[in-house]
Amino acid sequence: MWLLQKQLDSLKSLSEIIEKTPRISLDLAKRQKIKTQLMDSIKLAQAIPVVSSQIKPEISFRVFLKEKLLTIIEFESRKKFFVLPKFTPMRLRFLGAVLTLAVFIIGFFNFAFTPYKASAAAATTLDEIIGSVVIIRDSQAMTVKPGFVLKIDDVIKTGKDSQAVIKFLDQSVSRLSENTEVQISKLFI
Repeated sequence: MWLLQKQLDSLKSLSEIIEKTPRISLDLAKRQKIKTQLMDSIKLAQAIPVVSSQIKPEISFRVFLKEKLLTIIEFESRKKFFVLPKFTPMRLRFLGAVLTLAVFIIGFFNFAFTPYKASAAAATTLDEIIGSVVIIRDSQAMTVKPGFVLKIDDVIKTGKDSQAVIKFLDQSVSRLSENTEVQISKLFI
């Protein structure tokens, strides 16, 4: 009962507001213009079914149009559920700063905490040479200087009062004294 009384009171106040609202008076020319526009709209609305019934598009066009409309409807229905964030210039700057910071931190920890790795020479070499040292490679004798790179099947000969030091890939060394002949049979990489 109380609810019904409240609704009646609100209707009475609404009717009072409507009565107090001033009426709009239009002169004859304005009323005629509005009437003409409404009639033109009605004529156009009535003409659309007539014109559309006279146009007979090919079946392929109708199928294409139907598929296009269904695609648009499907896209519009998905659009409600999947909204891409808008990347304003300020957000793009912030995103760029965050990515730059992440790359810097990853790079820092990658290089700062890399465990030390033992290094090896690129090749087995003849490092120290004192006196007469000859290398026989492919049946040819060669005189050598320090830093000469040795290969498989090289023969190293030291003469009287001569010495040589072979430095291997793993930084180990072999010291050859006078009148020594050594053949390199294997080099491990």
